[in-house]
Amino acid sequence: MGKRMSIKEARRFGVMKEIDKKKLTLREASVELGLSLRQLKRVRKKYQIEGAEGLISKRRERVSPNATDPRIKSEVIATLKSEEYAGFGPTFARDKIEERQGHCLSSETIRKWMASE
Repeated sequence: MGKRMSIKEARRFGVMKEIDKKKLTLREASVELGLSLRQLKRVRKKYQIEGAEGLISKRRERVSPNATDPRIKSEVIATLKSEEYAGFGPTFARDKIEERQGHCLSSETIRKWMASE
């Protein structure tokens, strides 16, 4: 396997092997994994087609579609570090950044960035 399994995925793999050995029924496996029978059947089908690779998340290591562009983040952080913005709270800083730079960000995002720098 090229990718590493998470603990959850490894647990699913172990349960799938138990099903293969006929030690577990689908219903028992669904209870053990905390999935509905229908969901387990979907996971099982993927496992049967792709093997252990089918249990590994395809979303891993992808950038979130909601992530802020790193250029904008670095620009805003540089602005927040300037003397002009010293002493600003997250909400007021957000208002000024939106007003002056046109970046529409949440106060919570600004607060996290202020705390990290």
